[in-house]
Amino acid sequence: MKKTAALLIMILMLWSGVPAGPDRALAADQIRIAVNGQDVVFPDAPPFMENGRVLVPVRFIAERLGAPVEWEANGLAQTVSIKGPGTITLKIGENRAFINGVEKPLDAAATIRDGRTFVPLRFIGELLGASFRWLPQARTVEISNGMATGSTLNGFCYSPFRSGQSPEKGAYPTRSEIQEDLALIAKFTKTIRTYGNADSQFYIPELAQAAGLDCYAGVSLGRDRSENDKEIARAIRQAGSGLKNIRGFIVGNEVMLRKDLTTPELTQYIREIKDATGLPVGTADAYGSFENHKEIVENLDFMMIHIHPFWENTSSSEAPEKVLQIYSHIKSVFPNTEVIIGETGFPSQGQRRGAAVPTPENQLQFYRGFTGIAAKNSIPYFYFDVFDEGWKGGEGAAGAHWGVYNDDGSVKTGYAGLLPSGFNRAPSQATPVTAQAPLIVYGDGSADNAFQPTGYMGDFENITPDPIDRNWKTNPQSGDSCVKIDYAPGPKGWAGVYWQYPINNWGERPGYILGGASKLTFWARGETGGEEAEFKVGGIGAGSYPDSINPPVSTGKLNLTSDWKQYTISLKGEDFGNLIGGFAFVADREDNPGGAIVYLDNIKFE
Repeated sequence: MKKTAALLIMILMLWSGVPAGPDRALAADQIRIAVNGQDVVFPDAPPFMENGRVLVPVRFIAERLGAPVEWEANGLAQTVSIKGPGTITLKIGENRAFINGVEKPLDAAATIRDGRTFVPLRFIGELLGASFRWLPQARTVEISNGMATGSTLNGFCYSPFRSGQSPEKGAYPTRSEIQEDLALIAKFTKTIRTYGNADSQFYIPELAQAAGLDCYAGVSLGRDRSENDKEIARAIRQAGSGLKNIRGFIVGNEVMLRKDLTTPELTQYIREIKDATGLPVGTADAYGSFENHKEIVENLDFMMIHIHPFWENTSSSEAPEKVLQIYSHIKSVFPNTEVIIGETGFPSQGQRRGAAVPTPENQLQFYRGFTGIAAKNSIPYFYFDVFDEGWKGGEGAAGAHWGVYNDDGSVKTGYAGLLPSGFNRAPSQATPVTAQAPLIVYGDGSADNAFQPTGYMGDFENITPDPIDRNWKTNPQSGDSCVKIDYAPGPKGWAGVYWQYPINNWGERPGYILGGASKLTFWARGETGGEEAEFKVGGIGAGSYPDSINPPVSTGKLNLTSDWKQYTISLKGEDFGNLIGGFAFVADREDNPGGAIVYLDNIKFE
């Protein structure tokens, strides 16, 4: 006979300093059990005290902490098997247990009373990430697995991208998709952090407030100064929108680690947000980055440290304690700045890294261990992360599998009882965007630009950083800025860049259905005159959604002057049913043996 119940946790606790005699004399129904601040109701088999230990029936605690339990009766050999981070097996009446086959002593034996199985599992509770506290005067056992909120910040990292979506491809979720996500998230946490505010991400704080969630709003920064300026401007708009749930801004994510900005540049952005919004401002980065850039910390209201023992080849069983050690160390180094764990987690799939083995069981073991330690030590944190993110397919295949929910919205195996059930999180459907001429390819680095220069080709891969400056302020054709391209010949002998929609789109997604256009006009000049370059429209032929203008329409090679001159590419009779390559620049070593500096401005379809 084999029965499946909904999990374990029984508590066995030897409470030091508690008088044994009076406790044993009290009736069982006088012991109160609270899990994550909520009382557990025991309708027919209440907990009881025996030899200074509290024993609790498995089923009722299981519903709150969740770890599958199997109970098997085979003659007199009655066995309880618990499927947590590993397999824990006990026999009724024996003072020992087996964890993954390794024998461990028990302070007391599992027992059956009033038809219920009571299991003394203090050590198992700790293994599963539960912490315990005995309040003798209240006759109460308080249990926490890290899900309680209280005064400690416990949140989740939230990135909204579903299957088929990616910020690297300019494929963003809809508002309704974000609303669906937040409705689920609000069931198990009160606070989220985000990573940027481009496109629909801008509305996450607003939608989070409607869902009852606080938000630390992310401001994405990188090497592209014009994009950074847009992120800063959008953050200031968010702060001025009257939202009450924005608890602070995270200005930059791992910028120091990637070396995208200098210390003065990052400091300037931090101060700009702080001065403009009046809200707390911090930055998020690998924990070691802060020790290497202590001058940054002087400008922060809080610091969000990322601690991922997985990348340091630490096993899932040892990783929670390592997070605690690192957090405590950083707190000691920066005693005057609020320290929040901005990311920590463990992947469920991917390539092994030494003792760090990414499996669903090990991910759950880390989750339980860390949340228990965080609750016990009042550590503020954001757990990484809510959903698996398929667009992060690299990082040894582990990058896509850090969520506690799968990307389809289903909760991962083992989290039942810890987290609410998910929902059908439908993948993104690729749809074209309808537009009407005039359509701006480039105009003063404006947010209205319909295409972005993300399609680098040839020797551009060897020119870093920023082969294209979209915010060049010296001598623009009109307005405040223009594009500067500094081409240096390399081993391939040529270089080019496509202005694409969506970004980095080589035909994987549809582009624009453009109406009313018959030509593209642009202004160009060289640094000294005599620079040779070719310009074209369309021609991206790979993927499921190739350019409808194919082959491309080209100017041929142009010999540029040092003065601004307008050029026109006639597009009469061309097919605008799927326009993804809005504009392209190409130069080669044969025509520019010493390199070439080219300026562009006011590029648009008319």
